[in-house]
Formats: sequence, C-alpha cells, structure tokens
Amino acid sequence: MTAWSNFVKALVAHYGTRVSYMSWNEPCVIGFWTGTKVQMVQMMVLAYNEVKAATAGAGKVVSPACPIRLSSQKTYLTGLYGTAYSGKKPANVIDVGAINPYPTASQTPENTLANVKWFRTMLNNKGAKTKPIWVTEVNYGMVSMTSALDLPDATQQSFIVRNNVLLAGSGIQRMQWFSWDMWHQGVKLTNFFDWVNLRPAGNSWQVSHSWLNNTSVSPCVKNSVGVYSCVVVGGGETRRIYWRTSGTSSVAAATGAFSKEDVNGVATPIAAATKFTVSTSPVMVRSH
Repeated sequence: MTAWSNFVKALVAHYGTRVSYMSWNEPCVIGFWTGTKVQMVQMMVLAYNEVKAATAGAGKVVSPACPIRLSSQKTYLTGLYGTAYSGKKPANVIDVGAINPYPTASQTPENTLANVKWFRTMLNNKGAKTKPIWVTEVNYGMVSMTSALDLPDATQQSFIVRNNVLLAGSGIQRMQWFSWDMWHQGVKLTNFFDWVNLRPAGNSWQVSHSWLNNTSVSPCVKNSVGVYSCVVVGGGETRRIYWRTSGTSSVAAATGAFSKEDVNGVATPIAAATKFTVSTSPVMVRSH
C-alpha cells in the first residue's frame, strides 16, 4: 500500500487537475481484481487522500467502475459500497459514481437505463445521494470479453441513438462509448483499426449528437401502447424523439411540427397533426 500511495502521488504530481482519477477498473470482474473488498476500499481511501492533498482538494476522484449486467456483479458492488476502511466507506472518498452498465447480449438500451437506475438507488442507499454518475463504458450485443452478436446495421443505429437519448434524459453527467474501434462489441462506429471512416452507427452517433447538443433533455417515457418519447428543448425549438422496442405505432405530430428526421439525418417536412409511423428506428420531430 505504500507503493500504491507513492504511485498515486507521482501520478497526481504529473497530471494535477487535468484528468480525473479512478482507483481501479471493474473489480467485480474476475481477472481484473483478486483482492478483498477491504483492500479495494483501502486503495480508494489512500488514492483519494493523495489526490486531494496534491490538488488542494480540486482533483476529481471517480469510483471504480463496474458492469452490473449480472446479479453477482450487483451483489459485489453493493457489498463494496458497504465496506469500510479506517472508518471510511466508498461514498466518503469519491466525487463521482462510475458505472459500466452493459446489458446482456440480448438486451437493449432500455435495459441499460434500468441498470443505471439501479446504480442510482444503490448510491442513494449507501450515502452517495448527491454524487453525480458517469457511464464510463457501454456497448451492446456483447457475449464475452472477446465476442459479440453480429447486429444488423439498422439495429446498431437504433441502439446508439436510443442509448444516447435515454442516458441524456436520465441525468447522467457524462457518458463514454466503448469503443469506436472494438470489433468484439456489437455496435461498431468505425471499421476495425480505422478510427476515421464512419460506419452507419457512427453516422447515427453524429445525428443523435445534433439532436441533443446544447439542449435540455427530459426523462424519456413509455406510453400505454409501447411508444417511447423524449422531449428535447434547445435552439429555439422543441424536438420530440420517438421509438418502439418492437412493432410499429401511428403517432400524430405535435402542434407546431415542421420537420421529421431519421437516424440517417434525412429530414422531411411534416405538418402538425400529421400521422407518421414509429418503429424500432428512432425518429425526431421538430416543432416551433
């Protein structure tokens, strides 16, 4: 632990407040951590003390991120946040609660949101009610750490937009996609070892960014017939984003509607009260 403290001290001396500091990656995953919960909390406490001392308290400390797709991982994380070292628990030595809310291979962005909500409740119950949440990794279709489902491009596009809209509406402060070039993930934004030329899902990332950037996003809701909708306000207009997890529905455009845009960024004119079809591929309607 002395070596650990010295390492963190040297790290913070070099980077200061230019970066945020996470004590460990995914200690709830076999292969990433073999120590005890007490040892992990000890490392968190020591790291927090070094970061705060070297940055006059301004350095940001992020909790060890864990996936919670499995019940065993939820159990581990709950136990970790209930573990103390030197009278301190994780809630006492973090500025941000981090999570990697990957769903199982067959699940969808709506399951990711459920994982995030579980984490928020757990943080609240463990004394970290005021701490913001960062999603530090997320993707879809992952079967194992080296394999994923071969998702059709249309599904990948749908998932990336639904992920971004749902998490923006949930109050998540920051979300980091993992990753733009990982071929063993189900949603691929660029070609492997390319990082520049966008695949359809990468284009849809940019489309969703244009829908959400510099806006206020309300929590998404699901109505009685299974249509999800999210209200986004910004740029002098209201944007309503709709989708279903399966099947189709007919929806009437809101008052003041003038344009409808799909996940490819293709916009078409639409008038208020005009009926349009909502499917698993999100659509955004602009209104004055």
